[in-house]
Amino acid sequence: MKIVQLTAENVKKLKVVDITPTKDFIQITGKNGSGKTSVLDSISWALGGKDGIQWKPIREGAEKARIRLNLGDVIVERRFTQNGTSLTVENADGARYPSPQAMLDELIGELSFDPLAFAHMDPRKQYDELKRVAKIGVDIEDLEAKSKADFEKRTVKNREAKEVKARAGGYEFKFAADVEQVDVSGLIGKLQTAAQHNADIDRRAERRADTVSLIEDGKKDIAELEVKLAKMREHVAGMEKQVATAEALPKKVNVDELRNLIEEGQQKNVEHERRREQRKLLEQSAAFEGEAEALTKAIAERDAAKAKALQESKMPVPGLSLSDGRVHFGGVPFNQCSSAEQLRTSVAIAMAANPKLRVIRIKDGSLLDDDGLKLIAEQAKENDYQIWIERVDTSGKIGIVMEDGEVARDNETSTAA
Repeated sequence: MKIVQLTAENVKKLKVVDITPTKDFIQITGKNGSGKTSVLDSISWALGGKDGIQWKPIREGAEKARIRLNLGDVIVERRFTQNGTSLTVENADGARYPSPQAMLDELIGELSFDPLAFAHMDPRKQYDELKRVAKIGVDIEDLEAKSKADFEKRTVKNREAKEVKARAGGYEFKFAADVEQVDVSGLIGKLQTAAQHNADIDRRAERRADTVSLIEDGKKDIAELEVKLAKMREHVAGMEKQVATAEALPKKVNVDELRNLIEEGQQKNVEHERRREQRKLLEQSAAFEGEAEALTKAIAERDAAKAKALQESKMPVPGLSLSDGRVHFGGVPFNQCSSAEQLRTSVAIAMAANPKLRVIRIKDGSLLDDDGLKLIAEQAKENDYQIWIERVDTSGKIGIVMEDGEVARDNETSTAA
Protein backbone atom coordinates (compact mmCIF):
# COMPACT_ATOMS: atom_id res chain seq x y z
CA MET A 1 0.00 0.00 0.00
CA LYS A 2 1.31 3.43 -1.02
CA ILE A 3 0.16 7.05 -1.18
CA VAL A 4 -1.96 7.60 -4.30
CA GLN A 5 -2.74 11.22 -3.51
CA LEU A 6 -1.86 13.72 -0.79
CA THR A 7 -3.98 16.81 -0.19
CA ALA A 8 -3.14 19.27 2.59
CA GLU A 9 -4.69 22.64 3.43
CA ASN A 10 -3.32 25.14 5.96
CA VAL A 11 -1.00 22.60 7.59
CA LYS A 12 2.01 24.36 9.15
CA LYS A 13 3.37 26.50 6.26
CA LEU A 14 1.19 24.95 3.57
CA LYS A 15 -1.69 26.79 1.89
CA VAL A 16 -3.19 24.24 -0.48
CA VAL A 17 -1.16 21.29 -1.74
CA ASP A 18 -2.42 18.49 -3.96
CA ILE A 19 0.20 15.90 -4.96
CA THR A 20 -0.47 12.80 -7.03
CA PRO A 21 2.86 10.97 -7.26
CA THR A 22 3.68 9.20 -10.52
CA LYS A 23 6.94 7.66 -9.35
CA ASP A 24 8.18 5.82 -6.27
CA PHE A 25 11.00 8.29 -5.62
CA ILE A 26 9.35 11.62 -4.83
CA GLN A 27 11.62 14.62 -4.25
CA ILE A 28 10.04 17.61 -2.47
CA THR A 29 12.37 20.53 -3.22
CA GLY A 30 12.58 24.28 -2.84
CA LYS A 31 14.20 26.94 -0.72
CA ASN A 32 14.34 26.83 3.07
CA GLY A 33 10.99 27.80 4.56
CA SER A 34 9.04 26.99 1.42
CA GLY A 35 6.95 24.21 3.02
CA LYS A 36 8.96 21.09 2.15
CA THR A 37 9.01 19.75 5.71
CA SER A 38 5.31 20.53 6.09
CA VAL A 39 4.55 18.12 3.22
CA LEU A 40 6.39 15.25 4.94
CA ASP A 41 4.88 16.13 8.33
CA SER A 42 1.42 16.01 6.76
CA ILE A 43 1.97 12.35 5.90
CA SER A 44 3.12 11.55 9.41
CA TRP A 45 0.37 13.54 11.14
CA ALA A 46 -2.37 11.97 9.06
CA LEU A 47 -1.29 8.47 10.02
CA GLY A 48 0.69 8.51 13.24
CA GLY A 49 -1.78 9.65 15.88
CA LYS A 50 -2.28 12.96 17.62
CA ASP A 51 0.56 12.47 20.11
CA GLY A 52 3.10 13.12 17.36
CA ILE A 53 1.46 16.32 16.12
CA GLN A 54 3.16 19.64 16.90
CA TRP A 55 1.41 22.04 19.23
CA LYS A 56 0.54 24.50 16.43
CA PRO A 57 -0.39 22.48 13.32
CA ILE A 58 -2.60 25.14 11.67
CA ARG A 59 -1.01 27.75 9.38
CA GLU A 60 -0.71 31.23 10.84
CA GLY A 61 -3.85 33.24 10.08
CA ALA A 62 -6.04 30.21 9.29
CA GLU A 63 -8.79 28.80 11.51
CA LYS A 64 -8.67 25.18 10.46
CA ALA A 65 -6.58 22.69 8.49
CA ARG A 66 -7.07 19.39 6.71
CA ILE A 67 -4.95 16.46 5.47
CA ARG A 68 -6.32 13.83 3.12
CA LEU A 69 -4.35 10.74 2.15
CA ASN A 70 -5.61 8.39 -0.53
CA LEU A 71 -3.91 5.03 0.02
CA GLY A 72 -5.87 3.21 -2.68
CA ASP A 73 -7.90 0.84 -0.56
CA VAL A 74 -8.10 3.28 2.34
CA ILE A 75 -8.72 7.04 2.53
CA VAL A 76 -7.46 8.87 5.62
CA GLU A 77 -8.59 12.35 6.54
CA ARG A 78 -7.43 14.34 9.55
CA ARG A 79 -8.91 17.74 10.37
CA PHE A 80 -7.62 20.39 12.74
CA THR A 81 -9.50 23.18 14.48
CA GLN A 82 -8.54 25.52 17.28
CA ASN A 83 -10.14 22.98 19.66
CA GLY A 84 -8.21 19.92 18.53
CA THR A 85 -8.03 17.27 15.84
CA SER A 86 -10.32 14.57 14.42
CA LEU A 87 -9.63 11.52 12.26
CA THR A 88 -11.74 9.50 9.82
CA VAL A 89 -10.70 6.42 7.85
CA GLU A 90 -12.82 4.99 5.05
CA ASN A 91 -12.45 1.97 2.84
CA ALA A 92 -12.79 2.10 -0.96
CA ASP A 93 -16.57 1.71 -0.66
CA GLY A 94 -16.88 4.72 1.64
CA ALA A 95 -17.52 2.73 4.84
CA ARG A 96 -15.90 4.29 7.87
CA TYR A 97 -13.84 2.37 10.38
CA PRO A 98 -15.23 2.72 13.94
CA SER A 99 -11.73 2.87 15.46
CA PRO A 100 -9.72 4.74 12.83
CA GLN A 101 -6.46 5.15 14.73
CA ALA A 102 -6.44 1.50 15.80
CA MET A 103 -6.90 0.52 12.17
CA LEU A 104 -4.00 2.79 11.11
CA ASP A 105 -1.78 1.50 13.93
CA GLU A 106 -2.13 -1.99 12.46
CA LEU A 107 -1.36 -0.64 9.00
CA ILE A 108 1.65 1.57 9.59
CA GLY A 109 4.97 0.35 10.91
CA GLU A 110 7.76 2.73 11.83
CA LEU A 111 6.80 5.64 9.61
CA SER A 112 8.78 7.99 11.86
CA PHE A 113 12.00 6.07 11.13
CA ASP A 114 14.13 8.29 8.88
CA PRO A 115 16.92 6.17 7.32
CA LEU A 116 19.11 9.17 6.50
CA ALA A 117 18.79 10.53 10.02
CA PHE A 118 19.61 7.04 11.36
CA ALA A 119 22.73 6.79 9.19
CA HIS A 120 23.99 10.11 10.60
CA MET A 121 23.17 9.46 14.26
CA ASP A 122 25.94 8.91 16.78
CA PRO A 123 26.40 5.22 17.75
CA ARG A 124 24.52 5.55 21.03
CA LYS A 125 21.40 7.04 19.39
CA GLN A 126 21.56 4.45 16.60
CA TYR A 127 21.62 1.74 19.28
CA ASP A 128 18.55 3.19 21.05
CA GLU A 129 16.65 3.71 17.79
CA LEU A 130 17.25 0.20 16.46
CA LYS A 131 16.40 -1.31 19.84
CA ARG A 132 13.07 0.55 19.68
CA VAL A 133 12.35 -0.51 16.09
CA ALA A 134 13.35 -4.14 16.72
CA LYS A 135 11.23 -4.22 19.91
CA ILE A 136 13.90 -5.86 22.07
CA GLY A 137 12.14 -7.43 25.07
CA VAL A 138 14.95 -7.10 27.63
CA ASP A 139 17.13 -4.29 28.92
CA ILE A 140 20.34 -5.17 27.07
CA GLU A 141 22.28 -2.30 28.64
CA ASP A 142 21.36 -3.46 32.13
CA LEU A 143 22.46 -7.01 31.30
CA GLU A 144 25.74 -5.78 29.81
CA ALA A 145 26.40 -3.44 32.77
CA LYS A 146 25.78 -6.25 35.27
CA SER A 147 27.97 -8.66 33.31
CA LYS A 148 30.72 -6.05 33.10
CA ALA A 149 30.54 -5.48 36.87
CA ASP A 150 30.56 -9.24 37.53
CA PHE A 151 33.45 -9.68 35.09
CA GLU A 152 35.47 -7.14 37.08
CA LYS A 153 34.48 -8.80 40.37
CA ARG A 154 35.38 -12.22 38.94
CA THR A 155 38.79 -10.88 37.87
CA VAL A 156 39.43 -9.65 41.43
CA LYS A 157 38.25 -12.92 42.98
CA ASN A 158 40.39 -15.03 40.64
CA ARG A 159 43.40 -12.84 41.40
CA GLU A 160 42.75 -13.10 45.15
CA ALA A 161 42.31 -16.86 44.89
CA LYS A 162 45.58 -17.16 42.97
CA GLU A 163 47.46 -14.97 45.46
CA VAL A 164 46.13 -16.85 48.49
CA LYS A 165 46.82 -20.23 46.88
CA ALA A 166 50.38 -19.08 46.11
CA ARG A 167 50.84 -18.10 49.76
CA ALA A 168 49.50 -21.50 50.83
CA GLY A 169 51.95 -23.22 48.47
CA GLY A 170 54.89 -21.44 50.10
CA TYR A 171 54.72 -23.50 53.27
CA GLU A 172 57.46 -26.13 53.89
CA PHE A 173 57.12 -28.90 56.49
CA LYS A 174 59.62 -31.18 58.25
CA PHE A 175 57.19 -33.93 59.15
CA ALA A 176 55.66 -36.17 56.52
CA ALA A 177 52.07 -35.71 57.65
CA ASP A 178 50.03 -33.46 59.87
CA VAL A 179 50.60 -34.18 63.61
CA GLU A 180 48.67 -33.52 66.76
CA GLN A 181 49.71 -30.52 68.79
CA VAL A 182 52.33 -31.44 71.46
CA ASP A 183 52.02 -30.34 75.13
CA VAL A 184 55.42 -28.69 75.26
CA SER A 185 54.55 -26.93 78.54
CA GLY A 186 53.94 -30.31 80.13
CA LEU A 187 57.26 -31.61 78.85
CA ILE A 188 59.01 -28.53 80.20
CA GLY A 189 57.36 -29.19 83.58
CA LYS A 190 58.66 -32.75 83.48
CA LEU A 191 62.12 -31.47 82.62
CA GLN A 192 62.05 -29.11 85.59
CA THR A 193 60.89 -31.94 87.92
CA ALA A 194 63.59 -34.26 86.57
CA ALA A 195 66.27 -31.59 87.03
CA GLN A 196 65.17 -30.98 90.62
CA HIS A 197 65.09 -34.73 91.25
CA ASN A 198 68.59 -35.18 89.85
CA ALA A 199 69.89 -32.20 91.81
CA ASP A 200 68.50 -33.73 95.02
CA ILE A 201 70.27 -36.99 94.21
CA ASP A 202 73.46 -35.10 93.52
CA ARG A 203 73.17 -33.38 96.93
CA ARG A 204 72.50 -36.64 98.68
CA ALA A 205 75.40 -38.32 96.89
CA GLU A 206 77.61 -35.40 97.87
CA ARG A 207 76.56 -35.76 101.53
CA ARG A 208 77.26 -39.47 101.42
CA ALA A 209 80.65 -38.81 99.93
CA ASP A 210 81.33 -36.36 102.77
CA THR A 211 80.29 -39.00 105.31
CA VAL A 212 82.67 -41.54 103.83
CA SER A 213 85.42 -38.97 103.98
CA LEU A 214 84.68 -38.37 107.63
CA ILE A 215 84.89 -42.09 108.29
CA GLU A 216 88.32 -42.20 106.76
CA ASP A 217 89.43 -39.23 108.76
CA GLY A 218 88.09 -40.86 111.91
CA LYS A 219 90.03 -43.97 111.28
CA LYS A 220 93.19 -41.90 110.99
CA ASP A 221 92.36 -40.09 114.19
CA ILE A 222 91.78 -43.35 116.13
CA ALA A 223 95.46 -44.01 116.44
CA GLU A 224 96.10 -40.56 117.78
CA LEU A 225 92.98 -40.34 119.95
CA GLU A 226 93.00 -43.63 121.80
CA VAL A 227 91.41 -41.95 124.80
CA LYS A 228 88.39 -41.34 122.66
CA LEU A 229 88.62 -44.64 120.88
CA ALA A 230 85.67 -46.35 122.43
CA LYS A 231 83.37 -43.43 121.91
CA MET A 232 84.71 -42.84 118.47
CA ARG A 233 84.31 -46.50 117.57
CA GLU A 234 80.74 -46.44 118.66
CA HIS A 235 80.19 -43.32 116.65
CA VAL A 236 81.93 -44.76 113.64
CA ALA A 237 80.05 -48.02 113.96
CA GLY A 238 76.81 -46.10 114.00
CA MET A 239 77.74 -44.21 110.85
CA GLU A 240 78.87 -47.42 109.15
CA LYS A 241 75.58 -48.96 110.03
CA GLN A 242 73.78 -45.92 108.60
CA VAL A 243 75.72 -46.19 105.37
CA ALA A 244 75.26 -49.91 105.17
CA THR A 245 71.49 -49.74 105.67
CA ALA A 246 70.87 -46.77 103.39
CA GLU A 247 68.65 -47.50 100.37
CA ALA A 248 70.20 -47.64 96.93
CA LEU A 249 70.26 -44.40 94.98
CA PRO A 250 67.55 -44.23 92.25
CA LYS A 251 68.50 -44.17 88.56
CA LYS A 252 68.95 -40.72 87.05
CA VAL A 253 66.38 -39.46 84.57
CA ASN A 254 67.60 -39.09 80.97
CA VAL A 255 67.13 -35.32 80.54
CA ASP A 256 68.57 -35.38 77.02
CA GLU A 257 65.61 -37.45 75.89
CA LEU A 258 63.22 -34.93 77.44
CA ARG A 259 65.07 -32.08 75.78
CA ASN A 260 64.74 -33.86 72.44
CA LEU A 261 61.05 -34.43 73.03
CA ILE A 262 60.60 -30.74 73.89
CA GLU A 263 62.46 -29.60 70.79
CA GLU A 264 60.52 -31.98 68.57
CA GLY A 265 57.25 -30.96 70.24
CA GLN A 266 57.96 -27.30 69.60
CA GLN A 267 58.70 -28.06 65.96
CA LYS A 268 55.52 -30.11 65.67
CA ASN A 269 53.49 -27.31 67.24
CA VAL A 270 54.92 -24.77 64.79
CA GLU A 271 54.17 -27.13 61.92
CA HIS A 272 50.67 -27.81 63.30
CA GLU A 273 49.95 -24.08 63.33
CA ARG A 274 51.37 -23.61 59.83
CA ARG A 275 49.22 -26.47 58.50
CA ARG A 276 46.19 -24.86 60.13
CA GLU A 277 47.06 -21.56 58.45
CA GLN A 278 47.57 -23.37 55.14
CA ARG A 279 44.15 -25.06 55.41
CA LYS A 280 42.59 -21.68 56.18
CA LEU A 281 44.26 -20.13 53.10
CA LEU A 282 43.18 -23.03 50.89
CA GLU A 283 39.61 -22.70 52.18
CA GLN A 284 39.76 -18.96 51.46
CA SER A 285 41.11 -19.65 47.97
CA ALA A 286 38.34 -22.18 47.33
CA ALA A 287 35.77 -19.60 48.49
CA PHE A 288 37.17 -17.01 46.09
CA GLU A 289 37.13 -19.58 43.28
CA GLY A 290 33.52 -20.41 44.16
CA GLU A 291 32.53 -16.74 44.01
CA ALA A 292 34.35 -16.37 40.68
CA GLU A 293 32.52 -19.44 39.34
CA ALA A 294 29.18 -17.99 40.47
CA LEU A 295 29.99 -14.71 38.70
CA THR A 296 30.95 -16.64 35.56
CA LYS A 297 27.62 -18.45 35.71
CA ALA A 298 25.74 -15.15 36.15
CA ILE A 299 27.55 -13.63 33.17
CA ALA A 300 26.79 -16.69 31.06
CA GLU A 301 23.10 -16.62 32.05
CA ARG A 302 22.82 -12.93 31.16
CA ASP A 303 24.64 -13.52 27.87
CA ALA A 304 22.19 -16.32 27.13
CA ALA A 305 19.22 -14.09 28.01
CA LYS A 306 20.63 -11.34 25.81
CA ALA A 307 21.24 -13.78 22.94
CA LYS A 308 17.73 -15.20 23.33
CA ALA A 309 16.19 -11.72 23.35
CA LEU A 310 18.11 -10.72 20.24
CA GLN A 311 17.20 -14.01 18.56
CA GLU A 312 13.52 -13.55 19.38
CA SER A 313 13.52 -9.85 18.48
CA LYS A 314 12.36 -8.68 15.08
CA MET A 315 15.69 -7.42 13.80
CA PRO A 316 14.65 -5.71 10.56
CA VAL A 317 17.73 -6.62 8.50
CA PRO A 318 19.82 -9.86 8.67
CA GLY A 319 23.31 -9.20 9.99
CA LEU A 320 22.24 -6.41 12.36
CA SER A 321 22.99 -6.85 16.04
CA LEU A 322 23.21 -4.80 19.23
CA SER A 323 26.21 -4.98 21.56
CA ASP A 324 28.17 -2.68 23.90
CA GLY A 325 25.81 0.21 23.26
CA ARG A 326 26.40 0.12 19.48
CA VAL A 327 24.76 -1.17 16.34
CA HIS A 328 26.79 -3.79 14.48
CA PHE A 329 26.32 -4.96 10.92
CA GLY A 330 28.00 -8.14 9.78
CA GLY A 331 30.03 -8.14 13.00
CA VAL A 332 31.44 -4.65 12.31
CA PRO A 333 30.42 -1.47 14.19
CA PHE A 334 27.84 0.26 12.01
CA ASN A 335 29.69 3.58 11.92
CA GLN A 336 32.76 1.77 10.54
CA CYS A 337 30.86 0.51 7.50
CA SER A 338 31.17 2.49 4.29
CA SER A 339 28.82 5.44 3.80
CA ALA A 340 27.05 3.58 1.01
CA GLU A 341 26.65 0.48 3.20
CA GLN A 342 25.29 2.56 6.07
CA LEU A 343 22.78 4.29 3.80
CA ARG A 344 21.74 1.08 2.05
CA THR A 345 21.26 -0.71 5.39
CA SER A 346 19.38 2.24 6.92
CA VAL A 347 16.93 2.29 4.02
CA ALA A 348 16.56 -1.50 4.29
CA ILE A 349 15.73 -1.09 8.00
CA ALA A 350 13.06 1.47 7.14
CA MET A 351 11.58 -0.83 4.51
CA ALA A 352 11.54 -3.84 6.81
CA ALA A 353 9.90 -1.73 9.53
CA ASN A 354 7.08 -0.65 7.14
CA PRO A 355 5.92 -3.86 5.46
CA LYS A 356 2.27 -2.85 4.90
CA LEU A 357 2.31 0.88 4.21
CA ARG A 358 5.28 0.91 1.87
CA VAL A 359 6.06 4.59 2.41
CA ILE A 360 9.31 6.06 3.75
CA ARG A 361 9.95 9.70 4.67
CA ILE A 362 13.45 11.20 4.45
CA LYS A 363 14.23 14.69 5.70
CA ASP A 364 17.48 16.61 5.10
CA GLY A 365 17.92 14.91 1.74
CA SER A 366 20.34 17.73 0.83
CA LEU A 367 22.96 15.78 2.77
CA LEU A 368 22.97 13.16 0.03
CA ASP A 369 25.19 13.34 -3.02
CA ASP A 370 24.14 12.04 -6.43
CA ASP A 371 25.38 8.52 -5.64
CA GLY A 372 23.32 8.45 -2.44
CA LEU A 373 20.19 9.63 -4.22
CA LYS A 374 20.69 7.05 -6.94
CA LEU A 375 21.19 4.29 -4.39
CA ILE A 376 17.95 5.14 -2.57
CA ALA A 377 16.01 5.43 -5.82
CA GLU A 378 17.25 2.02 -6.92
CA GLN A 379 16.28 0.47 -3.58
CA ALA A 380 12.80 1.96 -3.86
CA LYS A 381 12.37 0.51 -7.33
CA GLU A 382 13.83 -2.92 -6.50
CA ASN A 383 11.69 -3.33 -3.38
CA ASP A 384 8.52 -1.59 -4.59
CA TYR A 385 8.57 1.17 -1.94
CA GLN A 386 7.53 4.81 -2.18
CA ILE A 387 10.10 7.25 -0.82
CA TRP A 388 9.28 10.89 -0.07
CA ILE A 389 12.47 12.90 0.31
CA GLU A 390 12.93 16.55 1.21
CA ARG A 391 15.80 18.50 -0.40
CA VAL A 392 16.90 22.12 -0.55
CA ASP A 393 17.14 23.18 -4.21
CA THR A 394 16.87 26.62 -5.78
CA SER A 395 16.99 25.60 -9.43
CA GLY A 396 13.28 24.77 -9.64
CA LYS A 397 14.13 21.89 -11.99
CA ILE A 398 14.13 18.98 -9.58
CA GLY A 399 11.13 17.08 -8.22
CA ILE A 400 8.04 18.74 -6.82
CA VAL A 401 9.05 22.35 -6.18
CA MET A 402 7.53 24.11 -3.17
CA GLU A 403 7.23 27.87 -2.98
CA ASP A 404 5.45 29.87 -0.27
CA GLY A 405 3.46 26.87 0.95
CA GLU A 406 2.28 25.74 -2.48
CA VAL A 407 3.45 23.52 -5.34
CA ALA A 408 5.15 25.93 -7.75
CA ARG A 409 6.16 23.26 -10.28
CA ASP A 410 5.87 19.50 -10.60
CA ASN A 411 8.86 18.38 -12.68
CA GLU A 412 7.66 14.80 -12.52
CA THR A 413 4.75 15.68 -14.82
CA SER A 414 6.24 18.92 -16.22
CA THR A 415 3.19 20.99 -15.33
CA ALA A 416 3.56 24.42 -13.81
CA ALA A 417 1.53 25.51 -10.80
